[in-house]
Order: sequence, then structure tokens, then C-alpha cells
Amino acid sequence: MALFDFLQEGAQERYLPSIKIIAERWDIMLGEDALDGVNDYNFAERVISLLESGKYRADFILQVISDLGSIAWWRGPHLSDGHAGRVAALARRLHLSGADALTLPPRDIPLSAARRAHVVFAGDLAGPFHSPSRGAIDYVAALAMDPTVERIDLHHGGEIKNNMQAYIDERLGDVPPERGLNLISTQENPDYLVDAIRKGPCTYHFWCEPIMAPQITIASRLGPTVMFTCGDEPPPQYADVFWYFHEPQHMAPIWKRRGAPASYIRNYVQSLSGPFYDEGPPAPRARAEVHLPQDAFVIATVGNRLAVDLDETFVTGIEKILRDRPNCIWLVVGGLPDNLLDACQAILGDQFRYIYQDLELARLMTTVDVFANPFRQGGGNSAMIALTAGAVLLTTKDGDVASMAPPEHRAKDPEDYFARLAMLIDTPGALDAWREPQRERCRVMTDQTHFLSALKAMVDLAHQRFEARQGRTLTSVVEED
Repeated sequence: MALFDFLQEGAQERYLPSIKIIAERWDIMLGEDALDGVNDYNFAERVISLLESGKYRADFILQVISDLGSIAWWRGPHLSDGHAGRVAALARRLHLSGADALTLPPRDIPLSAARRAHVVFAGDLAGPFHSPSRGAIDYVAALAMDPTVERIDLHHGGEIKNNMQAYIDERLGDVPPERGLNLISTQENPDYLVDAIRKGPCTYHFWCEPIMAPQITIASRLGPTVMFTCGDEPPPQYADVFWYFHEPQHMAPIWKRRGAPASYIRNYVQSLSGPFYDEGPPAPRARAEVHLPQDAFVIATVGNRLAVDLDETFVTGIEKILRDRPNCIWLVVGGLPDNLLDACQAILGDQFRYIYQDLELARLMTTVDVFANPFRQGGGNSAMIALTAGAVLLTTKDGDVASMAPPEHRAKDPEDYFARLAMLIDTPGALDAWREPQRERCRVMTDQTHFLSALKAMVDLAHQRFEARQGRTLTSVVEED
């Protein structure tokens, strides 16, 4: 299987089974020899050109687009702005044409009714250490704080395992019966969307739902929609309100470069807070317990996709910082490919420490001085854990983690990043000076009363936008300037 042979090169072992499934699926959908000879430089162009050729069914195209996003996340390479724009435009066209073809009777969606009933789509609930799954439950818990809510349906895929069920019980076990809380498996009930419609007017929420799920665009024809956008990336499907933690002036140029319509950019709203369950600071952990010198300056990098996240610029920059400062240690937590692990151990010696997995990550982060986020899109969950544990957060201005740092703490480029890291190490009192504004940012982000207020405002705005577009095709709404 030539495609899988290519894709497994450079991929972390934990993602190989999923990547193999994608390769086998593409051999069936695109043709077994369609991508022979691809490499990291022409892979995205070859795939997208095939999808644009007009030879394939719409459902095949949307599946491959979804898979392409997974490959970029799990293995790389990251899609360029031009490629991302072409993929999004193709997905948008297919989703909109399908939704606009639906014949739906006029529906009266009064604000009062839509505010009382909420349908949340959240993808698979994989486990409490999976940040989208944990966030989905916290999102519903925030909705359930509103005494005016009479129905909350959480639609999810996949099996709920025992540890996930325990977290659901912990967070949602005390929700009053009058909130009408239901967890609905989309696998066990394939008519979930029809059932949601039959229950009457509601607001539709999308929390980390798979980006190609057709119900996203279909629901936009049925009622007001609110979508969590998960980072800098513009979504391929429409919502009346897109929201995340970044400032609109940060998102607008990125979304424009990556092909988002002007209507999407206008619909973006910043929330200063989110559905984060603040369990308080973790119990401190002794450095000796994890074999760290008491007087060392510890820099930590954490991630599940480090084969993709740790690029040459980042690793070289860390190496230079350590070479000039023998009192510093770089602690890496997460799966590392053998070649990178061997190289770090050989070059950095005792200044490099590695932990494959720590189930008490929050306590481990209490031993850390600086959480050094790589130049990546993800990492928000581990960054929030590090902030709560008292570590100082260092990040560039892009990606999930940047939104968690005060604007003045975000490095504009790699050179600025490592200059800031050097300053934090070399300047007495610099860590304490950074901690206080970061603690305040963390406090606001985890304030659930603040988040519920922001969420209510987003629901009201979504309803106003839905009323304004009633009777029009979604395509005309999306394409208006």
C-alpha cells in the first residue's frame, strides 16, 4: 500500500492505526494508484487537485477533506493558506448545495422558545483527559446554570467508557430535573436530527463536532446556531455565531487568508471565558520525586503530537537556550518518535528529561518554571493545566495557547519567543512579574458565571441573525459581501 507507506513516515506510533484506516479508505474512494509517488511537498496539491477534478461523489470528497485535516493534525504537513482556502471552498459549496436543496416549511422560531431549549452536538466523548470531550460536559454544565433553560440535548457519537461516565456524573449529576438534560448517542439513534426538530424550536450548538458533519449546515436551516471554532482555523460550515477566545482583529486576517467568506468573519465573536471546570491548584509535587534538581530552571513542553509539533526551529532554539545556560533543564512530556528522542538525549545530555505519560500532569506542572508551547495550533488543554499549576506560559501569538496568555506576553515570532525565554531565565523577578497577569487571565477564562453571561449574549445574537436570514438560501447569506 504505497499511500500508507508514505503516510507512516514521520507519524507517531499512536496514530498509525487511524492513519492506516484513512489510507485504506482513500485507496477505495480515490483509486489505489491515485496518489502514487506523493511526498511532503506535493501531497496536499495532489489530493486537492483530485477532489477538484469532478470525478468523485460529494460524500467521498467530504470524507477525504475531513481525513486530510486529521492527517495535517496527526502527521503533517500543515495545509498552506492557499490549500486551506481551496478545501474550505469545496466543502462549503457541497454542504450549502445540499442544505439549500431541502424543502422546509416556514418555521416560527420565537426567541423565548429558542432560549429555553438547546441541542448540543459534540462528537465522540472519548474520555475525561480528552479536552474536547471534557469541554463538552463542561459546556453543558454551564448551560444548565441558566434557570430559564427547559431542555438540553447533548448529541454524541461513540461509546461512553467508565471514566468518561464518572466525569459526566461528577459534573452533571446535580443538574436539576427541570433542565431536561438528555444524552443522546447518534449511533444508537440515527434519527437524532429529526427527533430534535420534532421537539420544537431550539438553539443549536456545535462543540468540537467533526467539521464535515452534515448536520452542522442542515441545522443552520432549522434554527439559530452557535459554534465553538477551536483555534485560529476558519470553519468550513456556516453558523450565526462563531466564537473563540482570540480577539476579532487577530482572527480576521487569518480567516481572510485562509479563504473564509466575509460573512463568516463578521459572525465571529470573542469570549473572554469558556467552559473550564476550575478544580483549584493541584497539590505540589516534589522535584526529587520526578528526578529534577531543586535549583534547576525547568522548561516543560507537553503534547500528544510532538512528532508534528516540534519543528526544527523550536528544537534548535531550545538547544541554544540550554547550551548557554547549564542550570536549565528541558522536560518533555508526551510521545516522541525514537529518532527525535535519541537525538535530544545525545545532544542535550542531562539537560534533557523525558516522560512518556504522567497521569498526574497537573501535579507535575507544579515542578515547572516555564511551560514552553511549541509553534503549533493546539495545546490548549495542557497549557490550561500548566497555568492552573502556577507555571509561566510562553507562546507565540498564534494558535490555541496564545488566546490563554495576556496579549503582551505573546511572542510575535520565534526570534522574539526565545528572547523572551532568555529574559525569563536571566532576569530576577521576571517569572513573578508574568505570573500575576497570567493568573488574572486564567481567572477570567474559568469564571463560569461570566461564561454563562457571554453564552446567553451569543445565543441572543444568533437568534437575531437567524431571523434576519429567514426565507433566504444559506448560499446567499454566506456569499453576501
